[in-house]
Amino acid sequence: MMNTAGRGLTAVLLLLAVLLSATAGTARAQEDPTAGSSDRDLDTESVTAFFDRRTPELLEEKQVPGTVVSVVADGRPLMAQGYGYADLEERKPAAPEESAFLTASLTKTVTATAILQLVDAGDVDLHTDVNDYLPDDTALADTHPGQPVTLHHLLTHSAGLDDPAWGIGTDDPAEVLSLREYVRETPAKRLHPPGRFTAYTNYGYALVGLVVEEVSGQPYEKYVHEHILDPLGMAGSGVLQPSEALERGSARQYHRVDGEDRRARTDYGLNAPPMGGMYATAADFGRFMLAHLNDGELDGQRILSQDSATAMRERQFSAASGMPGSGYGMWELTVAGRTVLAHGGDNNGAHAIFALVPEENVGVFVATNGDGDPPDPAEDVPTLLLEEFFAEFLPSQADPASSSAEAADVPERDYSGTYRTTWASRSGPESLFSLLDHVTVRQSGDGTLAISGAGAGQHWLPVEPGVFAAEDGSDRVTFIEDDGTVTGLGFDSNVTQNYQRVAWHAHPATHLGVVAAGLLLMVSMLGWSATALVRRLRGQRSRRCRAASGARLLAGATGLVCLGFTGMMVSLAGREDVLNVLIGVRSPLLVAPLTVAAALALGVLACAALAWRHAWWGLAGRVHYSLVTVGLVAFLGFAYHHNLIWTP
Repeated sequence: MMNTAGRGLTAVLLLLAVLLSATAGTARAQEDPTAGSSDRDLDTESVTAFFDRRTPELLEEKQVPGTVVSVVADGRPLMAQGYGYADLEERKPAAPEESAFLTASLTKTVTATAILQLVDAGDVDLHTDVNDYLPDDTALADTHPGQPVTLHHLLTHSAGLDDPAWGIGTDDPAEVLSLREYVRETPAKRLHPPGRFTAYTNYGYALVGLVVEEVSGQPYEKYVHEHILDPLGMAGSGVLQPSEALERGSARQYHRVDGEDRRARTDYGLNAPPMGGMYATAADFGRFMLAHLNDGELDGQRILSQDSATAMRERQFSAASGMPGSGYGMWELTVAGRTVLAHGGDNNGAHAIFALVPEENVGVFVATNGDGDPPDPAEDVPTLLLEEFFAEFLPSQADPASSSAEAADVPERDYSGTYRTTWASRSGPESLFSLLDHVTVRQSGDGTLAISGAGAGQHWLPVEPGVFAAEDGSDRVTFIEDDGTVTGLGFDSNVTQNYQRVAWHAHPATHLGVVAAGLLLMVSMLGWSATALVRRLRGQRSRRCRAASGARLLAGATGLVCLGFTGMMVSLAGREDVLNVLIGVRSPLLVAPLTVAAALALGVLACAALAWRHAWWGLAGRVHYSLVTVGLVAFLGFAYHHNLIWTP
């Protein structure tokens, strides 16, 4: 249900990014569609031969059922092809004209196109407080007075919002919320002032879609069909509920479990289609790419003004100078050493990506209907095909000798500390998983840095003030400053999020240490509680001692609930597809156990007080019981902080 552009709940990002495409080069490519194409061997025959060879190999290697691909160049479709199966049970081949694949977060580029159309019409201003366009009951809180969130912030993921996945969908497709109801019932928190960090947020695009509805007077899905898909001739595509998509014969989605392909769950309703509800055929998405490469026009149908089409492709935000950033609905990514404008999309059993190279007038789209075995977001079929395509046909012209970093003599600053991801949710149980995505920076005394966590594990050499490069030249990290104070960092290879510097009490180790200590104390109580239970069953206690025995049983029962819940979450961590659905549909399974434990813990607290008052046990026994109580309170306090306990 969630994007995972983006993003899985394990906070593993799927997109790689670096430097901005030069605006002047882009403009020249728009004026001359053949600019930059003289040295390339890009034609239908060679491109088709490449995908015919490589795609079946990757499908077999990754154990993915099917893939569709389209490539456009120089203002025309170059190829569109399907490989493998759109439906394994019916042995239905993946077809470029007929098989609509879920594109997930690629929908955000469509949503950005829709709002830019309303800009062209003069109906909205990208730099006006977005609350001016939203119903009062969905307005964002004024938690940063004088710094309103705008459509510009939402489109560039710089609004400072959290990214709630709790309630994105519903178990019953008949109970799908309207977009307005979803936004009203799932208010997002404002974590940072707008314009400070990049922090991917699906919810932000739900707000953009709601503005489309409010300003146009049409449901989002209908607006997209009438103003984007129909004018471009994208008859095989649509923004659909999963059940509707299957009725129309879209590609089924699959997980690989225990060596077998299993259908991904589609019996749910999606409450926020603007963030990820579009299904598209390869041929149709090729037309969408052609329109964007041709400044918003295709076959005489203009869906965007030239200014708005250019604005979508140009850099609109990055958290620090020199750091890669985003346009409107597109990210700056590096693929095979070349900077492209792109967006990825990920859902349970569905993965897609597109990339545009305006200076070469080329676009590529790849979508699959399986997670692979094992699932590997960094090396899924769309990512690998895209990288290999660019390496084959549009390789970077950078000097290979410059790939290794060289240290520069720059002033030292205090960069040491822990930095947590800005791409996070504070509104649902998924906030627990953002805790795991952090990096630790240590200064080595010679001007270099050691960075651990989030895939960073080598030494980083200074190349300019606030910028460090990995020794092998594979990545760069740029530090973000606010009034001369280092407040965060960002990796070129991870454009969808930054990392915010945090104090000790927000350090993941602090939180996880509290949890570990609490669990150990609960375990220590279980033996004592078991002994109390046996004695009670044998009738070996007096009335007064039975109260003490009951106190131990109560503490043991509370601890068992907490330990059982922890075990369940550990097991679910290996089944992200299931966990995504449970979070998306607000499953009680994720909040009910610890809500019960919290109620029981109130009784444990009362018993701890009574144990001291009535001297139920010796000093060691009372201290032990009190420590277990503290452990329970600490564990449940952690759970409450991460929304694992239900509150009205």
